[in-house]
Amino acid sequence: MSLFGYNPLKFYQGRGIFEALGSGQQINPGDIAFKSNFAYQNQDTGIVEKRRVDREFPNWGIPLCDAMTGIDIPGYPNHSVELMYATEHRCSVKVSGPNLSNKISGNDPLKDNKLAVECTATAQENSDAVFTAGLINVLST
Repeated sequence: MSLFGYNPLKFYQGRGIFEALGSGQQINPGDIAFKSNFAYQNQDTGIVEKRRVDREFPNWGIPLCDAMTGIDIPGYPNHSVELMYATEHRCSVKVSGPNLSNKISGNDPLKDNKLAVECTATAQENSDAVFTAGLINVLST
């Protein structure tokens, strides 16, 4: 960003947009984008046992991204999700719909064998941020 004259301390808002554009997703005003890892989560305990699937992700990850694109987000009928394979164990996730905000936390526990972190609004007074955090929590389960 600095190379193009933008102060990253002021303008950087995370890797999501870079991952989405790099994977070829079309991003429109109002969309939010995430860099995402497919992970192994124990459904009984909720523990993220492995934050990254194996490096052979393209063999089954590309069809998985295609299958997940357009899934219904329970409780959010006016919103849609699109996944696009990026590289190795990564994909980009784009969420489209009204009243979305980027003022939310991530949900990555940052280490294996930990519970997934709940996404929260980083600006509690921002109703769109609270709404978006709830949507991401539903989408992540």
